[in-house]
Amino acid sequence: MAESTYRSEDLLPPLDALLLAPRPAWHGPVTRRLLRRSVLGLALLFWVGVALVGLSDAPAARAAGLSMIFPGGGSCWWDGRRWC
Repeated sequence: MAESTYRSEDLLPPLDALLLAPRPAWHGPVTRRLLRRSVLGLALLFWVGVALVGLSDAPAARAAGLSMIFPGGGSCWWDGRRWC
């Protein structure tokens, strides 16, 4: 029986070939900060609208909350009636 000439180190690629390049920054630091601020502002606006719809019994407040969640949503709800 012949002895195998292959070692396990020969079967694996070199370690530096397995490393992935670092992820490039898609946005600069200023753009990233502006995007984060915009997303947080929109999330705050959404949750204020949800609170107005869920906690208020006044038709005007409910219409304002629906307008914050869905553009034009307040037009569909006014005076407790559904118009859409």
